[in-house]
Amino acid sequence: FCPRTKQYKVVRFMSSAQTLRAVALVHTLGTRSWRNIGEAPHPKPQGFFDNFLDGKLHLITASRNICDVLFSFDLETEKFEPVPLPAHFSPEYYGKISWISVGVTCGCLCLCYTSSDTHFEVFVMEEYGVRESWIKKFAIDVKFYCGLRIEDLQKPIKYLNNEELLFLSRFNSLVSYSPQKGTFRDIKSLDNGRAEAISHVSSFVSLKTHVFKREIKYEKIKLESPKPVQNVS
Repeated sequence: FCPRTKQYKVVRFMSSAQTLRAVALVHTLGTRSWRNIGEAPHPKPQGFFDNFLDGKLHLITASRNICDVLFSFDLETEKFEPVPLPAHFSPEYYGKISWISVGVTCGCLCLCYTSSDTHFEVFVMEEYGVRESWIKKFAIDVKFYCGLRIEDLQKPIKYLNNEELLFLSRFNSLVSYSPQKGTFRDIKSLDNGRAEAISHVSSFVSLKTHVFKREIKYEKIKLESPKPVQNVS
């Protein structure tokens, strides 16, 4: 939801794994088509969680260029902009990171990543857009937890109000980590099979008020073919 324009929008990426290039399409709820807004960063699968901050979505890209790893998408202007990484993220350091994701905690942008087989680190950008404002919030040394491996923490889902970080584990269970106590706890076991989980953010913004302001017919949304972009297949 874009608070400035009072519109709900959906962003879709059409990408090429071979060239790491992509185009973005935007659908505004209440309309009947998708708009091609042109070339876009190539998003990394599962590279973000709870990633909406100050009217912008944030994503980790598949780029090998350290300057193009983290991007924001402004829902009002519909423009992509690079966001600076922490100062210690040199090309050599980033090359040793096996997994990385971007999210939001306490109103600040944060990066979660694994820097080795046993370490999970979280950095927070205290002043948005300022590279020097990145600070380490906490780190988890998984080797101290019997039977737990770094790959078992499949992906973070959300920071809870008590600042615990909620994970979806590869064992189809929800697990939280408390930086204050330095401990894990099981929240809930999910059904057998492949499970997915996302955070739900409640809102007092009415779909009826901001989208369906006039009576419209419920019909299939038209997907316009994207405009040709060089090196995109």
